[in-house]
Amino acid sequence: MATIASNGSGGGASNATGSWAGGAIPVDGDKVNIVSGDTITMTGTHTWGDDTSTCINVKSGGIIKANRSATSSLICKGEMVIEAGGELDYGKAGDVISASYTHKIRLNFSASMADGKWGFKTLINGSKFHMHGSIKTTNTDLTTRLAASGTSFVVTDATGWAVGDIVLLGTTSPGNTGSQNEERVINSVSTNTIGISVGATNVHEIGCRISNFTKNVGFEAHTDANESYTWFDESATGNAGDKTISHAQFRYMGDDGSSNEYGAFRIDGNGTNHV
Repeated sequence: MATIASNGSGGGASNATGSWAGGAIPVDGDKVNIVSGDTITMTGTHTWGDDTSTCINVKSGGIIKANRSATSSLICKGEMVIEAGGELDYGKAGDVISASYTHKIRLNFSASMADGKWGFKTLINGSKFHMHGSIKTTNTDLTTRLAASGTSFVVTDATGWAVGDIVLLGTTSPGNTGSQNEERVINSVSTNTIGISVGATNVHEIGCRISNFTKNVGFEAHTDANESYTWFDESATGNAGDKTISHAQFRYMGDDGSSNEYGAFRIDGNGTNHV
């Protein structure tokens, strides 16, 4: 449809007409450029890109930033690129995204879905990436036995856990490594006592590993059937601290569409990356 640039006079909220050159908020089918000197603060729900190439370019001196007082969702129909000198700020150390808000970037949406068709990249020297969600315990242990059909259990530490989070109940039976893992959704939290919406199929003994997958910031592929990728590229020294991550979710990631399997994310460079 169109390529829409930020206003060139400081930017603003992503859902405000005044934040964009020409006064048109980008919509599905539009490509987006965030230009030098502008900060676009992600607010509300957006779908950007025309499913042909790069959907979002954050230019040198431009910033795409998660709102600290509102939730956002960004669906990308094309590759999202942070150019050299550009920045993605989805929470920083000391300025994390509060648990009250969620900011997710959904990658690899296409009219013709395929693994690794579209993803996220930071390019070469000086591109900045920061993603820091609310503090949440990722891995903990059962302190009570969870029987088959059980819907409540106690863990050692449930800091940050909330209703709606997805947890993995690990296997504890010898000879069944992985085969008794179960995903469940939390429906109640009382300190370290957790309720789940569907009872366990298998027995999970005391000491069983329990993992919470859910974070309030992060990337996910548009569907679980078609993986996406994130690629952090750094080829020079002297950029310590320009890419930092904590308490962020990378869901349905792993394939860039070539012979390279990236897993959650790939880092290219000369060993000087700080992620």
